[in-house]
Amino acid sequence: WSTVNSMKTARKQPIASRLLTGQVLVVGGTEGNYGTNTTELYDPLSGNWTSVTDMNSARQYHTASVLSNGKVLVIGGATVYYEVMNTTELYDPSSKKWTHVANMTASRKYHTASVLTDGTVLVVGGRSRTGLLNTAELYDPLSNNWTDADSMSSRREQHTASILSDGKVLIVGGDIDYFTAGNTAEIYDPSSRKWTNAGNMSIARTDHTASVLLDGKVLVAGGQDGSVTHNTAELYDPSSKKWTNVANMTTSRMSHTATVLSDGKVLVVGGRNKAGGLDTAELYDPLSRSWTPAARMTYSRDEATTVTLLNGNVLMIGGDYRNPLKSVELYYP
Repeated sequence: WSTVNSMKTARKQPIASRLLTGQVLVVGGTEGNYGTNTTELYDPLSGNWTSVTDMNSARQYHTASVLSNGKVLVIGGATVYYEVMNTTELYDPSSKKWTHVANMTASRKYHTASVLTDGTVLVVGGRSRTGLLNTAELYDPLSNNWTDADSMSSRREQHTASILSDGKVLIVGGDIDYFTAGNTAEIYDPSSRKWTNAGNMSIARTDHTASVLLDGKVLVAGGQDGSVTHNTAELYDPSSKKWTNVANMTTSRMSHTATVLSDGKVLVVGGRNKAGGLDTAELYDPLSRSWTPAARMTYSRDEATTVTLLNGNVLMIGGDYRNPLKSVELYYP
C-alpha cells in the first residue's frame, strides 16, 4: 500500500466509478453527518484530484452506474435532511456537467443498481420513507424512461447485486426487517423480467460483499446479523444453483470492500467489527479456497470504496472509523 493525494472533501460511503478514460469519479457520500453534493475526479496519471461541478442534490446512500455511452447515472439516496429521494441525475464526462433525468417510481436509498447487457439499469430494493422495498425498476438511457420490473419475493436493503456470466443478476442477503438480516438470494432474468429463488446461504448477513470470480462463481464474505460480525464466507455456483461454505476469513468484518484482482484472487480490505475499525486486508485464493493476510493499510477505514484502475492497481477511497476521511491509498497487487 502507498498513500496518494487526498480528496478535497472528507467523506464516508463515497460512491466511485471508473470512467472510460480511466479517471475515477467520486460522487456524494456522507460529510460529517450529512450528505454532500460535491464531486471530484482522480487522474491516475498525475495522481491529482480535481473538483468538478456539484450535483444538483446532496446525496448519501445512493448509487452510481457507468452507462455504455460513458455517462454516469446517479440514483436516489437521501438528502442532508435524511429525506429519501426518487430523483436521478446524469454526469457527462465531456462537459463535466450534471443534468436531471427522469425520476424513479419509488424513492429509495440503500438500493442496488446494475447495468444490464442491453444497456438498461436495474434498480432493486432499498428503503423508502415508509419502509423496506421489494420493488424493482428499469431505466432506459435511450428513452429516459423508468418502467416497473417484477418485484422480489423479499423486501431488502443493503443487499448485494452481482451480474453473472449469463447476464442475470444475483441479489444476496441484506436487511429484511429492522436490524434483521436475511439469508435468502434471488436471481433476476432480464429476458423474462422475472425473479427466481437462488437458495439460501448458511447464515443471514447484511453489510457483506459479493464478488464474481473468474470461473463465474460468486464469493460472499463477512457482514453482520444484529450484534454478530461474521468472518464466514460462502460460494454460490450458478450452474448447480447451490451454496457451499468455504474457509473463514482471518478477521470478522462488516462494511468492508472486496475486489477481484487480475490474477483471480479477491482482495478484502478494512471494515469494522466489535474491536473497531480495521486496517487489515486479506486475499482469497479461488484455487485453494483459502485466505492469507495481505499488507495492512495506513489507516483503519470502514464504509470506504475501492476502484480497480486500468493498470490493475486498487484505489481505496475515503471511509470512516471515527470521522470521515479525505485520505486515499493505493494497493499494488
